[in-house]
Amino acid sequence: MLQRLATTCFWLGRQAERAAHIARVCAATQDLSIDPEPGPGAWVAACAATGASAPPEEIDGATWLICGSGNAASLVGCLRAARENARAARPLVGDDLWECANGAWMHAQPLDAQLLSERGIADTCSWAVSEIRRLHGTAQESLRDEAQAVYTVGVAIEHVDTAARLLAAALAEGSIPALATPGTPGFRRWRWLAESAGASHHLRRLGVPPGDLAATCAVLVAAERSPRSLASAVGELRSALTHLGGQAAADRTAELSLPDAPPGADLHAQLLSLLTANNAVSAGLQADAFLLEVPTSGVDHAPARQQQRQLRGTDLPVVKETP
Repeated sequence: MLQRLATTCFWLGRQAERAAHIARVCAATQDLSIDPEPGPGAWVAACAATGASAPPEEIDGATWLICGSGNAASLVGCLRAARENARAARPLVGDDLWECANGAWMHAQPLDAQLLSERGIADTCSWAVSEIRRLHGTAQESLRDEAQAVYTVGVAIEHVDTAARLLAAALAEGSIPALATPGTPGFRRWRWLAESAGASHHLRRLGVPPGDLAATCAVLVAAERSPRSLASAVGELRSALTHLGGQAAADRTAELSLPDAPPGADLHAQLLSLLTANNAVSAGLQADAFLLEVPTSGVDHAPARQQQRQLRGTDLPVVKETP
């Protein structure tokens, strides 16, 4: 498996996962913004949670994050990048996965402020989350061996990134408050976090009281069985790296130190440190060609090695646009 194909599988997984995250954050923020007396800067927090820059004055936050023409980290931008990576690796990913990525992009491509208003933010975001769920399922069925492991690594690294950004954005206003009551800013902040993480249903199953931001943060950080938690993402990453390179590869996740549980006053700083470490793990895996071995048969692989050296440390232009 050439590094070029591994890179496309990796970024296909990352961009798909980020698109779903952006959709969930936008849906939760829109839901929050129609409440009476919404908290100030709701869309500023949404931009921070998705890693996007602040929108220009002439563009509203929803349009900027979903289909802003100058925002490469928009929902549409991520779907475009996922589609281009699927096309670059089409011989490897197969027709089914390509059709999923291409179909999502074709549906999202014409989106602008007017069409977004006609389709509705909630419906657009719900559609995007469903499409990405279908794409992930197709990837699990279509990809094999190293290709599936590299795709899973991309999804898991992006999950760590987006979960940490979301928690940091939710805690940017200060310390974790006590149990909040409905209608208060603290309760709206809790609901925004739970919905943006896609964890509302799971929190109810665990019996987390509505408005309990501290308990919600604890679940989203350390609950290994919670599908949206940081601990779950790190575990998934460790399993995929073990498949690629054994225990030595899995040990790379040692750099990803999870915040303390239960979360304390320094949780925000710990999340920022985790983001830095996650970026380092991502860059290291790409520099090391995802730990893939160069074939040693009698075939002359010098051209392939030369191509790998040229691509080492770089990504396709379309996927470098997202921070």
